[in-house]
Amino acid sequence: MPGRDERRALLARLVDRLRPAGVLAVAAWQFADRERFRKRMVSLDRYNARAEHPIDPAQLESGDHLLRFGDARNPRYCHHCDDSELRALFSDLPVRFLDAYESDGKTNDLNLYAIVERLG
Repeated sequence: MPGRDERRALLARLVDRLRPAGVLAVAAWQFADRERFRKRMVSLDRYNARAEHPIDPAQLESGDHLLRFGDARNPRYCHHCDDSELRALFSDLPVRFLDAYESDGKTNDLNLYAIVERLG
């Protein structure tokens, strides 16, 4: 989801829907530090050189990337959210972290999971 404020607002809405002691699990794809996905990254300059609607670099944040998938003509927007960012997105929300861990894929670390519990 583009934009830190939008990611934070989504998590706030999800937490708001939980009952006290309700649990929320969130997964964040860990692609940016994996060689096989770095090979798929399209630089903004390369994308903008041929794009009908170029992207203003000022609209992007740290962790934002464009990735090619298969034969698709246009790359997809993806955001790499690391552990510190994921925890920061939950800051000031009425939750406590129950767990955070990596899992999935051949290397068992392609997704970062955060498990939080709604407080009182």
